[in-house]
Amino acid sequence: MASSPAAQAPAAVHATPSVPSCPVCGRPMEKGLLAAESFVGGAKWVKERTRLALGGESLAPPDRWGNVYLDGFRCTGCRILALSY
Repeated sequence: MASSPAAQAPAAVHATPSVPSCPVCGRPMEKGLLAAESFVGGAKWVKERTRLALGGESLAPPDRWGNVYLDGFRCTGCRILALSY
């Protein structure tokens, strides 16, 4: 008994509504957290590297152990991050 063509074709990889697609390759991104250590200023956005990472826009303060966690998604193939703060 032969199976239908749809049953033989490999399933396409699509992102679910809660998981975004990678903007580079289109594959579903992996949900997780970016963890960083910063006892002083927390996570901040800077437009260029400076010696002591001075300046920039504060994004998230550190917790009482000096850690900052940002929710996000990553594509391991393209090495792209999408973060929320």
